[in-house]
Amino acid sequence: MTDAYNILGVTKAADQDEIKKAYRKLAARYHPDKPDGNADKFKEIQNAYDQIKDPEKRAQYDQPKFHSHQHPHQQGQNPFQNAGFHFNFSSNGIDGNPFEAFFRQHAPQPPQRRNRDLRITVSVPLASTLIDQTKTVKVHTTKNNTFEVNIKIPQGIVSGSAIKFTGLGDNFFESLDRGDLYVIVDVDNGVYDIDGKDITLTLNINSLDAIIGAEHQITTVDGTTLNLRIPPGTQNGTKMRIQGRGIFAVNDPKRGDMFVKLNLTTPKLSDEDLQKLRSLRLTLS
Repeated sequence: MTDAYNILGVTKAADQDEIKKAYRKLAARYHPDKPDGNADKFKEIQNAYDQIKDPEKRAQYDQPKFHSHQHPHQQGQNPFQNAGFHFNFSSNGIDGNPFEAFFRQHAPQPPQRRNRDLRITVSVPLASTLIDQTKTVKVHTTKNNTFEVNIKIPQGIVSGSAIKFTGLGDNFFESLDRGDLYVIVDVDNGVYDIDGKDITLTLNINSLDAIIGAEHQITTVDGTTLNLRIPPGTQNGTKMRIQGRGIFAVNDPKRGDMFVKLNLTTPKLSDEDLQKLRSLRLTLS
């Protein structure tokens, strides 16, 4: 029996939080939905965590008898006595080993070999993630075969997402099954910073506009033009919120918000204008 602590990469002295963190890290790495995932390894990690994930199960697992490797027949028992298996030891016909055929039949089978997976990247602008979309891409195999695939990209997809097409991978070895195709989506954020469903646009404005107030036109991610009113006395770094003008998340019908971050710039003035400002400053002080 493989030790659950070793599988999760923790010591027997680890507390429950350490065990949980180790499990989540390994599960995220080997999840079958990941391009480099491993279903067998993921299952092994899950089984190990199930045995020690809470104090009660862990206490039972840590009992010496739980890890005993002693075979029942070492205690004078027939290991198949209660399992419905009956062997004739005097005429087994299996080269003197009555268990050989059973273990050969139930031994783990090696993973089936197949051609390698293919990975391609498709780039889409941020604005296109506001709706479901379909893109057609060309895929090239190592045998110089080319074929087209229609990719359905859901609303709210984020950069780095992988879309899997089973059996559309490489076909170099004709005797083996084809691998899988993974399409990695790269979202071009353009001028926006992304935080979940919220987006932020940095807008440079004249510091004089921030002092006396002004209006500036901005364009939202969906191409709509809006007038942004900047109140007098606005400070550098102020964020102004526009509700419902952000982006979507997958399977979430509610759109996020847009923020406009104001970056104040200092204008270069003529000597005459500078003198007027100095006079005004004296008046206000």
